[in-house]
Amino acid sequence: MEARGHFSREEINSTVSAMNEKSKEKVAIKKLHRPFQSEIFAKRAYRELRLLKHMKHENVIGLQDVFTPACSLDDFQDFYLVMPYMYTDLSKVRGQLSEDKVQFLVYQMLCGLRYIHKAGIIHRDLKPGNLAVNQDCELKILDFGLARSADAEMTGYVVTRWYRAPELSQIMKVCGVPGQEFIQKLESPEARSYIKGLPRHPRKDFSTLFPRASEQGEFKCIIV
Repeated sequence: MEARGHFSREEINSTVSAMNEKSKEKVAIKKLHRPFQSEIFAKRAYRELRLLKHMKHENVIGLQDVFTPACSLDDFQDFYLVMPYMYTDLSKVRGQLSEDKVQFLVYQMLCGLRYIHKAGIIHRDLKPGNLAVNQDCELKILDFGLARSADAEMTGYVVTRWYRAPELSQIMKVCGVPGQEFIQKLESPEARSYIKGLPRHPRKDFSTLFPRASEQGEFKCIIV
């Protein structure tokens, strides 16, 4: 293959476009730099490779090939994933999208998510940078490094921090930190330990936070 670009040495994972000289198709090559430097990185690399190998859906990125330039196990530091080429991702799209394009993109994203969830997989890092698009507005879901099987034990870190819903990090400042009765019902010892270590926040009175809100108006906002 003939690469069109250079891999970054600073980034753990970087991607360039290339031309497959046999098929004459443009592809994307993702370099996983030193994926075995720690157990966490090794698990993420293995998980992404294993999941991509089995993903077969028009709205989910697939795996065409995998290779390493290393000639021996001692030299095995990096490996490369060959995937279909997509023009860009949603985080780099400039300008306002028309309503029709937004609807088409959302529809494709939901189709891809439905396929992933039916396969028993939870992506856990869905964000604009992991939604690839091409010039025809076709969309594919990328990056399964944080994905998990739905019945697998979950880690605490999910979703790239800047794309987390604000309510996940702020909700306890409003609703209060759960008490001992709630904590005892949790099956995960890590979750119990995490909540016990949080600063104490009492539950706030919603009537003081939203003095003009009515129960009827709030209910209407929920169901509409």
